[in-house]
Order: sequence, then structure tokens, then C-alpha cells
Amino acid sequence: MSWKISDGPAIGPTDQRMARRTEDHPLEYATFEGIVPQGRRGPDGVVVWDHGTYANGTRHDMAKGLACGHVSFHLRGDKLRGRYAMTRIREGEEETWLLVRRPEEHAHSYS
Repeated sequence: MSWKISDGPAIGPTDQRMARRTEDHPLEYATFEGIVPQGRRGPDGVVVWDHGTYANGTRHDMAKGLACGHVSFHLRGDKLRGRYAMTRIREGEEETWLLVRRPEEHAHSYS
């Protein structure tokens, strides 16, 4: 699944970001940066901000959480590490999620 986060990801423990659901991108885009000519909203720039892995942060299945509108996960990226949660706040063509950094011992801001 793919999201557009215009203000960049939530880094600090009090950060909240709007994440717009976009059309899903193939894994080959993990190394692509540039302009994607087609899409629901026209041409759009792609920047792969980080690489890494994630793990489910709950005992519930991720697919079920996404369908219900809430997921928690642990990121283990080159830049981002920590616990995050996403909650769907708008459905439909303008599907929007709220991305938050969950409080934890190691959460800090990168300047």
C-alpha cells in the first residue's frame, strides 16, 4: 500500500501527519525517484524517503486492521525507527489517514 505524506513522516513523539492514500506502487518503485506521469490525481513526484522493514504492532492481522481503519506497527528503517500508528479519518476517493509516532523510550526528533 502507498501513502503520500506531504510534510514528511512523523519523527518526534508528538508529531502527527496527514497521509493520503495513493494508488499502490509496485516494489520496483523502491529505487525510483522522479515524476510518475499517470495517476488518479495526475503527475506526481516520488521520493523514497527511507528503506527498511516493518513489523505488526498488534496481535491483529495487518490486512484486517487496514480494512477496519487502524494499524500499529514498528518501523526498522535506515532513518525511521520506532512505533507508529495510522488511523483512517476519511474514506472514499480522498482516503486520508492520520500518522502518529507512538510514545516510547527511544523516540526523538531528527533535525
